[in-house]
Amino acid sequence: LPVMDQQQLTRELVQVDRALTAGDVVAVFPDIRPGRRYRVTSGPLKGLEGVVIRQGRRYQVCLEITMLGQCAAVEVDADSLMAADQD
Repeated sequence: LPVMDQQQLTRELVQVDRALTAGDVVAVFPDIRPGRRYRVTSGPLKGLEGVVIRQGRRYQVCLEITMLGQCAAVEVDADSLMAADQD
């Protein structure tokens, strides 16, 4: 991966290392961006695509019904989402 700012990357990795060394529980969260199109990659909704919206602390995929100007939102785990433009 090309790194534009090596110093920033080093600072960020040092922070994570300090948390791990201290014995803290560290959880990894994917970079989910509301408003961007995602594909569900696992579970019973695998293969569905839609725009992610955020509802409080939860993520929902908005399944668009363009002809009706509506969407049906379904809640999904963040780890089961992949940007729709990635393969």
